[in-house]
Amino acid sequence: MLRAALVGGTKFAVDMIRAANTNTMNFFRLRDERTDSLVTMAGSDLYFLLASAYEYQAALQGHQKLLWRTKISTDSQGLTMDDTLPALVSSAKTYFGHDTGDAVIFHPRLFPGRVEIGEATVTGYIEESLPSQPGTTPARK
Repeated sequence: MLRAALVGGTKFAVDMIRAANTNTMNFFRLRDERTDSLVTMAGSDLYFLLASAYEYQAALQGHQKLLWRTKISTDSQGLTMDDTLPALVSSAKTYFGHDTGDAVIFHPRLFPGRVEIGEATVTGYIEESLPSQPGTTPARK
């Protein structure tokens, strides 16, 4: 259930464990679309990043005082880590250093996309006409 904590935070992981232990996972997933997405991610192969900031003065004295931690994860299917992690960090930059209150789901674009649509043309079109009398076939041009 460590993946559940990575993708949805501690409260989500506890709720997911409770649902798994009480055989109510299907009901848990149906709670809302966000929960279903997080459960799916928790069961997937992931790339993830943990970024932590510690107080400098405490570190000088040999202590670790955590200021904040941001967890970022994504499904790794069909993606390379070299392309994925820089895009995740760039897309998540507004979430670093402050509490979001709960897991945030967003869908960054890893690669720029562009679609060009040219002039529409019709090919292979056969004009049909209705038969003038029942039982006759339409004339072909």
